[in-house]
Amino acid sequence: MKKRFFATVLALALSVATMVGCGSSTDSAADMGGDTGPAAYVDETAEVVDEAPAEIAEPDNTSQGLADVAGENDDFGRPPEEDLIPWDVEEGEEDVNETPEVGDAEGIIVLQADWRTGVPIFTVNAINPDTGEYYNVSSFTFDIAAPINADNYTIAPFASFFPTEYLDANYASLFNSDYTCMVATKTFLGNEEQHAGWVDQSGNFFDVTEALGEGRQSDFDEIKKITALGFTPDNNFVYIDETHPDESEYRFVPLDNIVPGASYQVDAADRRIIMDRQSWGWLKNARPTNWVNEDQFLTVSHSDGEMVCALATVSSQSIVEIVPTGSLSSWSPVLGPDGSSVVFMAAPTRGTDNPSIYLTDISGSSTPTKLETSYLPINSRVTDGGSLREVISIAYCYSSILEWR
Repeated sequence: MKKRFFATVLALALSVATMVGCGSSTDSAADMGGDTGPAAYVDETAEVVDEAPAEIAEPDNTSQGLADVAGENDDFGRPPEEDLIPWDVEEGEEDVNETPEVGDAEGIIVLQADWRTGVPIFTVNAINPDTGEYYNVSSFTFDIAAPINADNYTIAPFASFFPTEYLDANYASLFNSDYTCMVATKTFLGNEEQHAGWVDQSGNFFDVTEALGEGRQSDFDEIKKITALGFTPDNNFVYIDETHPDESEYRFVPLDNIVPGASYQVDAADRRIIMDRQSWGWLKNARPTNWVNEDQFLTVSHSDGEMVCALATVSSQSIVEIVPTGSLSSWSPVLGPDGSSVVFMAAPTRGTDNPSIYLTDISGSSTPTKLETSYLPINSRVTDGGSLREVISIAYCYSSILEWR
């Protein structure tokens, strides 16, 4: 009888040890779904403590055991994840160090595009303007050449995004609203047809052209040349059909309705495109980085070879610089949540120093202040003369501020 009792205790101890082993080394007692105490050791020669032995209950259908292993209670009695509290946070206290979920990015959102290794990498980070700390939001890697034995490959959207052809001058339109997808163009090597779409962080390509039924329908159809351009704030996907170069079409399709027949052509003078030189010629090389209201947007002017953050007004067709000129070039101005603060990047026009992030007022009346942050952006410079590079292109790296939210 005594041996049977100790055998039962030993079996129970091994069962508990197995259950505890399913958790990580940082799991708390509450995570394991029950009270814990000192470990029980079986030693027939040890002195018996004079206390009532634990009553061993026969297992039933409601207790944890084989039913749990079978999958009826995979969490082994763990409370719901939303009820769990980090070990270093008191109950009722907010975890201030918690990283927001993807799609809930907050703060100053910045882009680092890097081509120097030969593999295009686009990384999005979020900076807390109060503490200067930052965390990664998303990252995307593209093919710079066709992989061996591949029949297609996706290319990064650099070719169509130089100063006269992109939607937002700071490249914010390359990403969807939660930064989980980035526009891309797929090239089919067999016939060099191009389809527009986007990729996720795993490199999976969603073919918008195919979903819309706008690709070739037979081997004898003309080769399509459709390039992805970006996402709009009103949740449209934008692409250009250049199958006939003299009759290029800018087309939009709602993100929630990508089905055949849902896309529509937009005029080149549409303010979301700003391609018509007759309507927007007064901007010269300036393009919007952030719309302030229906009549004004932040932009970058080119004054005496320097990039300078400015405020453009459509009704008066005027551009007013809001950042001092001199030894620094500035770019990618973005409006803050308060509607008056502006954050931007700036770096010496000549030299080797990398950019820093600055804050100023939209009126341009205040002296910009440098944001103290652990985030270190990098920008390349053109080899001839060492002037600052301001666009994404092969063999360079580029930084910009995408938004502040």
